[in-house]
Amino acid sequence: MTLNDYSNFDGLALAELVRTKQVTPAELVEAALARIEKHNPKLNAVVHLAADEARATAKSALPDGPFKGVPKALGVPSSTTATHVRSASSELLRSAS
Repeated sequence: MTLNDYSNFDGLALAELVRTKQVTPAELVEAALARIEKHNPKLNAVVHLAADEARATAKSALPDGPFKGVPKALGVPSSTTATHVRSASSELLRSAS
């Protein structure tokens, strides 16, 4: 899937492509990462890019649901993970972890 193809679909349409095996979740992750790489320098919307986690998750067993296999961006992580410390841009919270 090319970068242009990816942008022509909404989330449900991308999930349908995955369900019908026209694309894999891994291909969607790579397309999403390419869009982030292209647009984020200007937008500065992605603060913490978990590309390796996204790639690994796309290759694992995914939970069922209407968006199965579609990459998602989280606005604010709900908790600290093994690879990302939630600091709310606070040096105090960042240094406490």
